[in-house]
Amino acid sequence: DTAVVINEDSDDVDFRVESNGNANMLFVSGGNDVVGVGAEGDLGVGLHIKTADSGASVSANADELVIENGSGLGGISILSGTDGVGTIAFGDSGDNDAGMFLYNHDHNYMEFYTNAAQRIKIAADGDVLIAKTSLNATTTGHELKASGQAIHTENSSGDVVMIINRQGDDGSLISFKQANSQEGVI
Repeated sequence: DTAVVINEDSDDVDFRVESNGNANMLFVSGGNDVVGVGAEGDLGVGLHIKTADSGASVSANADELVIENGSGLGGISILSGTDGVGTIAFGDSGDNDAGMFLYNHDHNYMEFYTNAAQRIKIAADGDVLIAKTSLNATTTGHELKASGQAIHTENSSGDVVMIINRQGDDGSLISFKQANSQEGVI
């Protein structure tokens, strides 16, 4: 047998690995069934990466991977080449990427997918395409174009469907106009 087993009897025994600057670089909590990275894991049922205690609890619906930072900024980085794509996919037994979002570094856009189809695209210039795959395509869907303080929505023919203008310095008033209709103010 070439396997190495620690705590084979399932005792409440912890196992940890120290690094040069961290006494709990890897910490297997025998009693909590959690693996901690950077500190003893005390949240979730899988892997807990912890730089400091936030005092927060974790949802049982999303506790297989927990990333915790007590103060300041915390996050995940997905790094790709300058012509690559970074993706987070949501799948099941019937489709391994039924839902996902991705960032294309070569063209600097982000896309959101549901039911294995692109639904929203945010272009490099900030334009938002809803149910369209490219700007000015003859497919159905809408485009949101930001220009100054106005947002234009266009249909697949390029016709402006609605214009939303921000008015006033405080941004509290919004005017809108739909094609072939009267203007209104919110």
